[in-house]
Amino acid sequence: MKTLYRAAFTLLILATLLPDLPKAAAAEPVTIDFWIFQDFLAGDAGALIKKFVAEFENANPGIKIHLIGKTAPDILSGVVMGAGSGALPDVISTQYAFAGSLVKAGLIKDVSSEWHAMPASWQQQFSPWTVKVLTEGNQILGVPFTAYASILYRNLTVLKKAGIDPAVGIKDWADWLAQSKKIKESGFFASAKYLDFPWAHLNFYGGIKGAQLGLSPDGKSLTMDVSKYADALQFMKEFQSYSSNVSFADQAANDLFTTNKMAFFVSGPFADPTFEQAKKNSGLDYDYILIPGQTADTHGAVYGGEFLAVLKTTKTDSAWKWASFLADAPQMKRFAAGIGRYVSNDVVLADPEIKNNALLQLTSKAFESAVPEVPLMADLPEQFLQPMADNGTLILLGKETPQQAAKNAIDQMNQSLQNR
Repeated sequence: MKTLYRAAFTLLILATLLPDLPKAAAAEPVTIDFWIFQDFLAGDAGALIKKFVAEFENANPGIKIHLIGKTAPDILSGVVMGAGSGALPDVISTQYAFAGSLVKAGLIKDVSSEWHAMPASWQQQFSPWTVKVLTEGNQILGVPFTAYASILYRNLTVLKKAGIDPAVGIKDWADWLAQSKKIKESGFFASAKYLDFPWAHLNFYGGIKGAQLGLSPDGKSLTMDVSKYADALQFMKEFQSYSSNVSFADQAANDLFTTNKMAFFVSGPFADPTFEQAKKNSGLDYDYILIPGQTADTHGAVYGGEFLAVLKTTKTDSAWKWASFLADAPQMKRFAAGIGRYVSNDVVLADPEIKNNALLQLTSKAFESAVPEVPLMADLPEQFLQPMADNGTLILLGKETPQQAAKNAIDQMNQSLQNR
């Protein structure tokens, strides 16, 4: 017993004399690199995203989110280049229209097991079309995020000076051309130039009953109707005779609209912040309506959207936690309400507060008959839509009729699919 006491006493003395031993180091937090569209990190949108990061990190102390803003093309090219060296981000925001190359390269993680492990209420909140687009066989390739559909902005000052009552609206293409003629005769431009820009073509193509844009089952041809496309190009040609030669994609087109020189501007809801700022700065008087269609029972529009993709890195568990949190209704409601951005979440769109947002509700209505901006989640050849711009330009130069341009553009796009 004395020996036992002596040993214990010796250990106690040694413990007081020895320097403190280092404690086990706390586990380093996992850092998730999140590449997000750079405009989503600016202004009110950026403030919200950063707030969501703070809330997530508080709830998940072992995970840190590193926000990196990039343009949409830079996100895609950066992922492709990083794949060779293993320097990939963990989560990205990207577009349905252009993510097909990442899917083909096998860089996007199938999150079907994580998805089905979530509560049914979480799974069922997303707009069905977005889940369908992200589903490939048994795989689910991401989480729906934001979306858009195009609309028509109207400069009410120009309309009134041209003797047009904005409250009357626009019945169809024939009515739109009649208003455009009055606008041009009053010394203003009806709109900008659209024939040189493929995305713009599809806004008018989408205004024809039954118009479709997709790929055949074998992926070798477009499901795009030549005669309907020719009708859209014919309208665009007539519309151009009352419009500016400035392309709608140029800043100058925005300037014409905001300085009361141009009546109409086709774009998405993302154009509204610029016009809202002009309203505050210079009194721009404008509104937005559905893009008129070929007949009174149709309207034109293009739709597209963005999703959150978890990439195949070593941190997919934490990456999934972040993506599934960010896309959840509590965050998406604040995002939609805070910046007026349309989201791919039916729970949010049904919320009474969101239903009072006129821009969001108009965008939702525009979705109903819109065509996609390209076949979504498809691995398309580079510059796939360029023939539309090229043949549209030939119409402007008087070298092709709309009928010839429609056939040639579709033939050339089909040829590029067959030559891949």
